[in-house]
Amino acid sequence: MEKERVKKSYSKCVKLNPALKLSDKLWFDFMKIFHNMHKNHVYRKLEIVEQKL
Repeated sequence: MEKERVKKSYSKCVKLNPALKLSDKLWFDFMKIFHNMHKNHVYRKLEIVEQKL
């Protein structure tokens, strides 16, 4: 689901600036952001679990 959101915002950026479509770096940055969000989400879940122990 998160990945879809990343794809949508990526598409929005490309629509605003079609030249960006040529830039793989932009996509890489998006995936990096997505990956970090995902990691933080997982860590937060772990923290919640640890607090309950």
